[in-house]
Parts: sequence; structure tokens; C-alpha cells
Amino acid sequence: MRGKIALCADEASLSEPLLLGLDEASLEGIPWLVAHASGASLRRATASSAKIDEVWIASSDDISPINLVAALRKDGFSKSVLLVMEKESGSALSRASSAGATEVLSPDELASRFAVERARRARMDEVSVSHDLMKRTLSVPKKAPGKILNGNPRNAALAHRAPAHVNRASIGAGLLLVVMGSSGGSGKTAVAAVAASALAAQGKRVALMDGDLQFGCISGAFGVKSPTTFEDIANAPDKLESLAKDARPGMVSIVGAPAKLERSEALSACVSKAALDATNLFDAVVVDTSTSWSDMHALLMESASCTLFVVDQTASSIRSCRHAMDLCKRMGVATGSFAFALNKCSRRSALSGADVSCALGGVPVHELADGGPEVEEMCSLGMAEALSQSGNAFAKSVAALMADVVPGVDGAAAASNTRPPESERSLFKSFGRRRSQRKRGRRQEPMVVQRGEPKRDCQLLDGIFWEERL
Repeated sequence: MRGKIALCADEASLSEPLLLGLDEASLEGIPWLVAHASGASLRRATASSAKIDEVWIASSDDISPINLVAALRKDGFSKSVLLVMEKESGSALSRASSAGATEVLSPDELASRFAVERARRARMDEVSVSHDLMKRTLSVPKKAPGKILNGNPRNAALAHRAPAHVNRASIGAGLLLVVMGSSGGSGKTAVAAVAASALAAQGKRVALMDGDLQFGCISGAFGVKSPTTFEDIANAPDKLESLAKDARPGMVSIVGAPAKLERSEALSACVSKAALDATNLFDAVVVDTSTSWSDMHALLMESASCTLFVVDQTASSIRSCRHAMDLCKRMGVATGSFAFALNKCSRRSALSGADVSCALGGVPVHELADGGPEVEEMCSLGMAEALSQSGNAFAKSVAALMADVVPGVDGAAAASNTRPPESERSLFKSFGRRRSQRKRGRRQEPMVVQRGEPKRDCQLLDGIFWEERL
């Protein structure tokens, strides 16, 4: 985030920043902070200026803070809005979430956030000169970039640092979506696979990267036995360009984890660089990460257009997510591009999106429907693309989520998620049969995947019975 931050507080607090907990004599000399005393002034500024990337609301002379948040959302301001509250009661957090607040902070947390942002801006200014010098040594890319996604928040940040002879629109034109989970079993791999398929269904050229370098299984979810790996890219940098050259609109290109587990630590630095390079070659890049956090995660979050945290239906998953958020604050990672999704939601689920939102401080939380055992079984069979087109409730909710967090995705088409014709559709039936049926002999043969008109004869393939196809 390189744009400005708008701070709204009453006139007395702005004249005496100590009332806000800020150890500043004056806020006027801060180039990246724009102060407003009234809600009307803030609304005019956000409507007329595209350089405001984030809004902090502590108080106002003419309107209550929660109503000001709702007014900004009604005006169409879609970026991050942070609300400062003295007492974070459950009802207040619920009202803040309903109004559209991205995050709720206490006054002490505002002061900490201000200090972190000031240090981060100073660090970014220090490296900007060397970054520009490095950019000037680069030639114009020979390969044509991917299709530009309108509203990509990375475009403005990267374009203004590019040299004049390079097409500014081509720098980082592809969107970078990073899928993270702070606990195992949250379903982030399935979310990443279906999300990539949903973006490809919109006619985009998508690169899906397996950032779980030790035990990643993205390639298996798509049935790719020998994918291009990060080790291949590290040894031959033009391998990524070759992968992009072979990509077609509506296609998901896989970059898998290294075949040898002992190479994972040495290749961790290659992931963020490869993801950034891929944004110049693909329309969208989706990175699935591991639950064991490292410097790689921080680099990806700093560069991501959207970082999606997937939370499971357990209290430990929520606690782990809060620990991860605290780590991001201490590291100075901007949270304006963060999105949160609660997986496996149903009428019988233990938690709802509102519960997780309150536990995480009032951030908006999307709900992903429980798709049942079909999700895991189809991904284990290498049928992730078929799952995204199957009409499964989980696949539909992930497609709808992409329409909310990814610019340029057709929301109506993603929500409908129409199924292919019957003759081309994979008819999936579960492995499992009730024990009573097996005892009574109602199902003597296991039914798995059928295509076309099945025959009675079955053959054993890789230890699984598959019905023959016409």
C-alpha cells in the first residue's frame, strides 16, 4: 500500500494528537496521512481522490463513527476502513461489522498501528531508490503480459515505480491471490484449487502455485503427474515463460512443490519471486501456502492483491488466525487486502460467519458452504476442475467469493455456475455405503466415477474399481 491514509477525528483530537494516543506534536507534517475533522469532508475526499488506500475513523464533529462507516460504504468506497472504539462489546462489534468496517481497533491499537505504519513507510522510502535503479536496468518484456484486471490494487503501487520506457499497465498486471490457513485441515487447498478453476471459467489464464513446499498436493487435485516445479523454475528461469506461452484462456497452469522434500527450505525464497514474475505473464496467480509460517508468507502478503485466510469450524483455528493477525501487525504487513472465509458452513455447523467476525475484531467474514465428502473425494481423484463445475454448494460459494474479492469477475456468472451438458458431465457417486446395506448385500461392487453409459464389467485400476466406459 503506497497511497495515503485518511484519518477522521474531532477538531480537538487533531489539534492535540496525544488525545488519540499518538506521540506526535502535529499531524500536518506527515505526507502519507490526511486528517479530516468532519464526516462530510472525509466523504468528499474519498469520492474525489483515488490515492486514499485506507481510512481510520476515531471520531467526527458531525456524525457518529459507525454511521460514517456506513455512509462511506454507501458512497461506494470499497477499500479498508478501520474503526476506533473504546469498548469493544459484542453488540458494538456486530454493528461495526454490519456497517462495513474492515477492522475494529482500540485506542492503544491505533497508536501501535500508527507506529508500525510510520516505520513501514520509512522502510519503503529507503528501498524505493534502489528499487527504481534496478527497474531501469530491465528491458521491456518480450512476452506479452496477461489481460489487465480492472481495479487491481497492485497496479497503482507498482506502476508509479516503473521507468518511463516500460508500459506502466504491464507491470504486475495479473492479480495475485494468496490463500492462507493458520491451522491444518481448514480446507485451504480445496479453496485454492476451486478458486483457480472459477477464475479460469471466466476466461482468464490462471497460474496455480503450490506454496506448501513440503507436503503440497495441488498437482494431484488436478490430476497432473509431472508438473513444473519451483525447482525447475529456480534452475531455468525461462521455464515460467514457457509455461505461460502454452497457457490458454480458461486454462489452469500448475506449478507444483519440489519432488524432493529436502529441497523445500532452499526453494522457499523462490516462491515469492516466481509469483511476482507470474503476474506479468498470467491474468491471475493463485498461491496455496503451508500452515507453517515463514518469511515466504510475509513476502507473499506484502505483494498480494488479496490475501484470503481460511478458517475451520474449530475454536483452535480461530485462535491460530488471531495469532497470525497479531504477527502481521508486529511485522508491519498492511491488512487492507486481507479477506476471511469460514469453511464448511451449514445449518448444523458449530460456528457462523458472525461468530468468527466477533472473535477477529469485527472483520467481515465470508461463509463457504459445506460441500460434503464429495469435495475431498473429487480433489483426491484429480477432478478439481470437475468439482468447480459440478454445482456443489462448496464450489458455488467459492465462485461467489471470487466475485466479491477479485476485481473483474462476473458475479452473476460466478454465482450461477452452470453445469455442462449431461453427456459431458462426470457423474460422481461416493465411495461410502451404509454398513447395513453392505451387510444385506445391496451393494456388492463399489461405485466411483462413471462417464457416459457404464457397463456391468469392472476392472481393477490402481487398487480402485472403475467401471468401463463406452
